[in-house]
Amino acid sequence: MTNSALLKKIDKIVAKRNSPANLFGTQLQRQQRLKFLVDTYGLIVVARAAGLSEASLNQYLRNKRPASIGEQSVVNAEEVIAQL
Repeated sequence: MTNSALLKKIDKIVAKRNSPANLFGTQLQRQQRLKFLVDTYGLIVVARAAGLSEASLNQYLRNKRPASIGEQSVVNAEEVIAQL
């Protein structure tokens, strides 16, 4: 594959990953993962493990179209709670 073809393919993949539909789906998945943790361990524990305020986490979980939340916050919560 030539560099030009490779760069075009990369641009296409990046555009697809950054599309609003893909980003919304990713946010919903993160929200579902956090909801599961909150249902299991409670809001206070998950907020502390994720490094978020309780108010921020609560607002994020209530939104039907969740705002952007970093993957690292979700991963932190999952990994910290797994060590309990």
